[in-house]
Amino acid sequence: MPEFFSMVNLSDRRSITETISAISDPRETAVVLAARAVLRALPLIVDEYDIKKSKGALEFPFKVFSAANITWAVARYPELRGQQRAQVRRIKIFEYGAVSTAISFALAATDRAAGAASFAAGPAAADAASGAIEATRRAFLNDLVAADAALEHDFDCLTNGTLLPRELAGQPLWLGATPNLIPDLFTIAKEELYRILSKRPTWDVWIDWYEARLLGKSSNEKAEIDRIAIAARYPTIGIRYINDEIKDRVDAVSSWSEKLETLKQTRLGAKFVQQGNRLTIDPRGDESDVVVSHDTVMLQLHEGIKRRAREFSEIAKRVDNLIGWQGLGAAAVQFREAVECATEDVPDRIGLVYDSTISLGSFLDLDARLRKSSDRTNADPLDLEVQRAFIDLIRAAAPWLRRFPTARMLDDEAGAFLSRTEHFEAAARIVQIAESTSVILRQDSELLTAVVDAGRRGAFQGEKASARSIWSSKNLVTALAVIFSFETGLINNKAAEQSIIAQNGARLYLSAETEILRLFEDAPEDIRQAMAALIDDLRRQMGGSPTNLPEKPKERFDSLRRLKEGESEGEN
Repeated sequence: MPEFFSMVNLSDRRSITETISAISDPRETAVVLAARAVLRALPLIVDEYDIKKSKGALEFPFKVFSAANITWAVARYPELRGQQRAQVRRIKIFEYGAVSTAISFALAATDRAAGAASFAAGPAAADAASGAIEATRRAFLNDLVAADAALEHDFDCLTNGTLLPRELAGQPLWLGATPNLIPDLFTIAKEELYRILSKRPTWDVWIDWYEARLLGKSSNEKAEIDRIAIAARYPTIGIRYINDEIKDRVDAVSSWSEKLETLKQTRLGAKFVQQGNRLTIDPRGDESDVVVSHDTVMLQLHEGIKRRAREFSEIAKRVDNLIGWQGLGAAAVQFREAVECATEDVPDRIGLVYDSTISLGSFLDLDARLRKSSDRTNADPLDLEVQRAFIDLIRAAAPWLRRFPTARMLDDEAGAFLSRTEHFEAAARIVQIAESTSVILRQDSELLTAVVDAGRRGAFQGEKASARSIWSSKNLVTALAVIFSFETGLINNKAAEQSIIAQNGARLYLSAETEILRLFEDAPEDIRQAMAALIDDLRRQMGGSPTNLPEKPKERFDSLRRLKEGESEGEN
């Protein structure tokens, strides 16, 4: 795709307005460009207003941060522009210089973007945004090269379609800039502003917020809405009390989201990625698997395995209706479908091949156990003809599969992992709820359920399946946690693209609260508390009340441990 550069003339306000109007959805574009411009200039308020000495000094920076907050929130979450329009109009900035003038223009752009008639709202917002950009350039007059480089980069991202406006809003403010291109004027002013405000009680709530925007850290829509609503109570309540409430109510949400966004899915379980409004299994291996797949011997072995898999899937159908052998036919079909591809395509589905292999292999373990047992009231061993075909398939498939590095790693790690019964049952329950809440696709649910069933059969393959089930369920919960950490406010936002997966994910979390906490009971303390805090927040957002839960997240894990200890004592 060829690159198109904005060719905007930043010294000409008319050129800025026309360029914004020409980009897709000028309303979103105008608010984003204005918000990012004023955020870059915000620390420079120390040069146009003496916060340390002036009467009512705290009111000015408070209004500046409040204005920047609401402008940026609408830029990041454009569906808020109508909802927050009244709050935008409420904020009046004292214009002491270029920065405060730019912020007034940014507020005007945010207000105009919410106009009912889009054909008029776009150009009006673009004109106000150009005013904000023009004013910020005056603020950076002594270092225009760096300031203009950042502006031009923003314009280019939107003109080229590299980023959507809302995506650009969440990026670092000096996106694409090397440290020596960030104006010294900005760095010095920011340090001075932080030094002054840090001496005032609870102003860290605004310093931390600005630092997050500066670095492009993840955001939380609900936290932004709550921050705006609390700040709107000024001057009915004082700034210090407002900051205290923000710290108590908003930072609690930000705290768990920042913790959980660092969670990573483990390679030991099925990896989940978002596909539309659901999560789906990503079965791909790595580059080392690709090398192996081109081996001539692997190709020959694979052809024999595909032939055996087709033959055995027909044999297994006849056994599937016998007592104790229900599911063998489905497992054989899953395996046949997993390996029915070109050898060079196996690395792209190695996870599916591995899962279907241990699911099928667990039935062979069951047959061996029945042959050794004198009690055959629940099931009889397989007919010798069926057993021979089964053994022939597994003996061919197992060593072939282990030649793929990813499968070998999964097999070795799963075999060494000692799964706990309570964790396995929790994992099984989460898989069941994931399908009923439409969090995962049906075919993925069937595969995960087959692995869970294999885990219940015990023995060698069953133990591997049990470990795989636990790690897969943890990965599923982790994938949702990361989505929540970025977009938790979308749960109640019916217009949001992510709302469906957010709502369904919340239903899973609230239905499987005990199981989720049990799976993460061995996690670090901060992750455990963040997970419990997330569940509390989801309950509030879904219209429930956390009053029936222990007040502190840690207490919930403590009570879970006491319950487990009681179960252990009962077993003894």
